[in-house]
Amino acid sequence: MKARAVGAVFAASVAAWVTVGPAAQAACRPQSLVRNSRRPFVRLASFGRSADALPRGADVTVQWFGHSYFRLTSKAGTHIATDPLGPGMYPTPAIRAHAVTVGREHRNHNSVEIVGGNPVILRGLTEFGVEWRHVTTKVRDVVIRSIPVYQVGPNGERMKGAAFTFEFGRLCAAHLGDLGGELTSRQRKEIGMIDVLLIPIGGRYTMGPEVARKVLRQIGPRVAIPMHYWDREDLLMVFLRGLRYRRHNGSLIQFSRESLPRQMT
Repeated sequence: MKARAVGAVFAASVAAWVTVGPAAQAACRPQSLVRNSRRPFVRLASFGRSADALPRGADVTVQWFGHSYFRLTSKAGTHIATDPLGPGMYPTPAIRAHAVTVGREHRNHNSVEIVGGNPVILRGLTEFGVEWRHVTTKVRDVVIRSIPVYQVGPNGERMKGAAFTFEFGRLCAAHLGDLGGELTSRQRKEIGMIDVLLIPIGGRYTMGPEVARKVLRQIGPRVAIPMHYWDREDLLMVFLRGLRYRRHNGSLIQFSRESLPRQMT
């Protein structure tokens, strides 16, 4: 996806959320294992300046606003914003959400004040980012879990961060935040089986494209969307080398269980 001016205004109700009980503590396990080669692997939606008429029917709609900032929307209309990017680098959209996840305590990832709708704020780290905060909750129809990971600090040091998984009923997505290296076996188990993966490849404060390729193999999603590379084509092409890929002309895309690709794309 390429950067472009983004503006979105829509009405959304205030989130209702509850803690998930013990029966739902397992890692994200998608049910999207049924392959159907007769359908296209994605349902494309044209990008507009208003989200009032977001297409419905897909299991998840992914909308990108630059860097690591996305909004994921369930079939039932639950909106989850991820790592909101502070103003000044990309056009700042006027959006509302039911919940916001924060994987790094930095204005490029934690500018929660720009998201309207009085969302639930789900931080993967405690105040000042000194310790992990374990999140397991349900916001309307979406189960959200945090995964403790390590990210890259300002001087290249290892520091704590968080990834998040999102269970949209029949489909699972993951946002890896500023992941700085390969996953441990425990992290891999906690992440579980993922359909749609949002993966950083930039190499500054995150892993670079070569390590990201290894993480991609560790998780094995059906779809991967690279992020956190500031439109650097050189980094993108290193990441894509030898992989099956396609470019999407727009900032919004839909995925459903039946129409996921048979091979990782």
